[in-house]
Amino acid sequence: MRYYKFVRISSKLKLTISQIKGLRSFRDYIKKGIEGLKISKNHGGRRKPRITDESREIILSVLFNDPRIFGYLRNKWSLRSLARCLTDTLDIQISFKHLQRITRDLGVRCKWPKLELLHGKD
Repeated sequence: MRYYKFVRISSKLKLTISQIKGLRSFRDYIKKGIEGLKISKNHGGRRKPRITDESREIILSVLFNDPRIFGYLRNKWSLRSLARCLTDTLDIQISFKHLQRITRDLGVRCKWPKLELLHGKD
């Protein structure tokens, strides 16, 4: 009986039986019925965010503070040193790539301006 369901559904959807068995929604339907097909509140199908809004506020406050406050001998933050500071000092586990995405989403530019040579008329 169960195999017949797979054959009938696979022919209607033009998929193989193994593709049907691999569909998460179909597995949920087999296990829980109609309840398995309801949309759950799980952040839109994504993972639960590890960096909360509170952590984002902390990241912004650290970003706009001087690195010398945290014991770094520099005038400006680099993303790598900021990520290291957040991980070591404040226990916010974050990579510099993730920090780059977060700062871009918050509208903060982390690029240093390139030096331009100014020269007069030749």
